[in-house]
Amino acid sequence: MKRIVETISASIFIEEVVREKCVQAESRFHAALQSTREIIHLR
Repeated sequence: MKRIVETISASIFIEEVVREKCVQAESRFHAALQSTREIIHLR
């Protein structure tokens, strides 16, 4: 029983980490997009 709980906890933890990375990547992407737009507007 303890093993099952540990496995579930681990998968939830991994899911949280992955979601966190996705959020960071998305915000970086939007920032890059924004700066690209600014560069285009400057020209």
